[in-house]
Amino acid sequence: MLFRSNLLNNTFTGQYLSSLNIRQADNVFIKNNTINTGTTNNFGYGMYLLGVNGAQVNANHVTAEGTGILVANSGTSTQANTLTNNMIIAAGEGFDFNSCNNLNVYHNSVSGNGIACYFSSNSNLVDVRNNIFSSNQNLAFSSLNAITGLTLNYNIYNRQNTGNLVNYVVNYADLTAW
Repeated sequence: MLFRSNLLNNTFTGQYLSSLNIRQADNVFIKNNTINTGTTNNFGYGMYLLGVNGAQVNANHVTAEGTGILVANSGTSTQANTLTNNMIIAAGEGFDFNSCNNLNVYHNSVSGNGIACYFSSNSNLVDVRNNIFSSNQNLAFSSLNAITGLTLNYNIYNRQNTGNLVNYVVNYADLTAW
């Protein structure tokens, strides 16, 4: 695969709204970056990927006061977006996926106060495996809508306080109930 843009081995610190904002791009390779949004904006993003197809987001360390990584309106039936081996610590959501198609999420560690892995809008062809999703104050995993073509395997879900552990269309207190 030919990557149009490579963002490798960078450090981003203290940007106001988003440290990395990529829109309408194909075949982006984002690897080994360190992102720390600082305390400038509780609603900002470590990475904001909109309309991105065929992206490889690998081995990044993201610390965000808002959302760690948002992926929206992205992916096609022939161009999957793949997020692997990322470490995310967020005050808001760790991952926020909004209208994603053909998405692979493997071997990530996500911790935060918001929902660790959140599908906030319809998505399909989603494969989520071997991740750690931990939330201090909210759900470890949530999808408000059923996801067509969803694979969930070998993930670890953790919630630090009382309340439901996951939401898949409805809330579940634990994995047995799910």
